[in-house]
Amino acid sequence: MLLSHPALLLSYSALLLNDSSMLLSHSSMLLSHSSVLLLLCDSGLVINAMCAQTSHPKFSI
Repeated sequence: MLLSHPALLLSYSALLLNDSSMLLSHSSMLLSHSSVLLLLCDSGLVINAMCAQTSHPKFSI
């Protein structure tokens, strides 16, 4: 049935392409969000390590 309607098939494949590009942009947004979260976690670890060092008696000023 779809083969007898090439316009339907083309529009359907265009919809699929559009949907997959939306999924790709969504996943790239998720990736950038998770990298921001990773950066925040890394900086939090660094800050925690610095606080642990400064509160340590060996490193007290």
